[in-house]
Amino acid sequence: EPLCAQLLEQPLCRPPLTGRTVTVGPQPGRQTLPVSIQLAGPYLLRKVETGAIREGDAVTKSVLEPDPATADAITVYLRERTAGVPRWRAKQKAGLTAAKDTTLIGIEWNALTYAGHTIWNVHAERQGGEYVGGSKRRPRSDWLIKRDTHPALISDDEAERLLGLLEQKTKDRAARAPVQRDRESSALLGGLLYAPDGAKW
Repeated sequence: EPLCAQLLEQPLCRPPLTGRTVTVGPQPGRQTLPVSIQLAGPYLLRKVETGAIREGDAVTKSVLEPDPATADAITVYLRERTAGVPRWRAKQKAGLTAAKDTTLIGIEWNALTYAGHTIWNVHAERQGGEYVGGSKRRPRSDWLIKRDTHPALISDDEAERLLGLLEQKTKDRAARAPVQRDRESSALLGGLLYAPDGAKW
């Protein structure tokens, strides 16, 4: 499957910054027609010729390259967050003050993408407007990772450290969530108290 489909058309691993398509002229040293480049967050998605011909047409492949205009800012932001810097301060330092927090959270959860890997099977399925299993993301053990598919902006260690911080925050939030009451009972403590044998009081 082309890398463009993996990273841009698959919602589970699409880079979180909205992309746009531009057309540029022939590249230096190449005798090619203008190529289409997809701007996907801190990466440029370029179609390049492989040198092969199929049914009279040049065979191309998709290659992700860091975008000089945005890659450095994302790298600074992710490294600040990895160091435990608050999100608002990290985005100021990286010059991303216009970015919404929801976008930045998506960037953080895509840390392995920015470490140079393609990730599938991250998000849980939705049924009836709810995530199956109650969580937006599947357990890390369910993620599918193809390593070293494009240039990295951060190291594996930095990506893993950031994901660890996000996962711990998710666990802490779940631990603070109120206990769900038994809706079948109108008693004040209904569904909250149990007998030693496990029966509900």
